Amino acid sequence: MKKHFPKRASVVGEYTIKNGARINCAALGTASCGVFCTGDDSKNLSIWTMQSQAPIKVLGPHNSEISSVVFSPDERYIFAGTAGGSIHMWDLESQRIVLSLREHMNACNSLGVACGGGTSALVSGSQDTNVKMWDLRSGKSYCTFKEHNGIVNSVCFAPSGQWIASGDDTGIIKVN
Repeated sequence: MKKHFPKRASVVGEYTIKNGARINCAALGTASCGVFCTGDDSKNLSIWTMQSQAPIKVLGPHNSEISSVVFSPDERYIFAGTAGGSIHMWDLESQRIVLSLREHMNACNSLGVACGGGTSALVSGSQDTNVKMWDLRSGKSYCTFKEHNGIVNSVCFAPSGQWIASGDDTGIIKVN
């Protein structure tokens, strides 16, 4: 299936956080393609629509800066990784944290969510050089990859959910 992406030479929209916070991360929702979220250094998670000029929801504050964000495939949840190493699963309807994951020893730099079969698996990469896979039903990590020698800056699931890729600041990419 060939995907067509519009060719644009200009910005579609520009959005500003009014409190002067620095944006650390952003994610687009994939279900509606009309929502996005940002994490910032004032420890907040902001939810935006493409039409809004201000956040429609601000979730937080967290205990530390937001360093990574990702939506669940159905956009019911947002996962926020923090500079303190925690990962919080926010239910967007109730606007509450429904799960907190606290096994990383340093900042959670990147998050990826499995696309198939509902929201049941999450992968995280951290400054502690570890990649963790999480079972969201139990709230526990079920696998920790310790092969990286550098800070893990990027993680993702393959669309099939069969593989994960991770990249670190030494230039190494691992596929597990």
